[in-house]
Amino acid sequence: MIEFKGSHFERDVILWGVRWYVAYPISYRQLEEMMEERGVEVDQRGLLTNNQAAKVDALKSEWREFATMRALAMRFRRFLRSKNVAELGVWMTDAHQSGPYPLQRFARTLRRDIDAVRSAVTDSWSNGQTEGQINRLKTLKRAMYGRAGPELLRARMLPL
Repeated sequence: MIEFKGSHFERDVILWGVRWYVAYPISYRQLEEMMEERGVEVDQRGLLTNNQAAKVDALKSEWREFATMRALAMRFRRFLRSKNVAELGVWMTDAHQSGPYPLQRFARTLRRDIDAVRSAVTDSWSNGQTEGQINRLKTLKRAMYGRAGPELLRARMLPL
């Protein structure tokens, strides 16, 4: 029998998650979403080990700005995952008023292009594939610059 000493979840929930993670090529984020769809709320705090949680608690108690920064960062993460644009304005106001300077600057930058931010959060499409191909092409060109002619570059790019 497997012992789950110090775990944050019941034995069956842990085995359920591990079974999915091992059987399918999914990320922790996808696993978390699958668990939430089935009524198991996985808080990021639950993903920390006891040692990590103790370190976070120590930092929060000793450094007030760390606690504020972490709370704002976790709220921003929740906002991105939920795709609730209404929370964005509240988050930016809170970050500007009470956050550390880097978060205040980040909130100001978001305000400058608020329409693009809202669109990025709500739209389902992404240009990640395009950016990946451009990055790949630039990498190939840099690697081959000065060492090969257009024939070799064409041969490397055609198998796409």
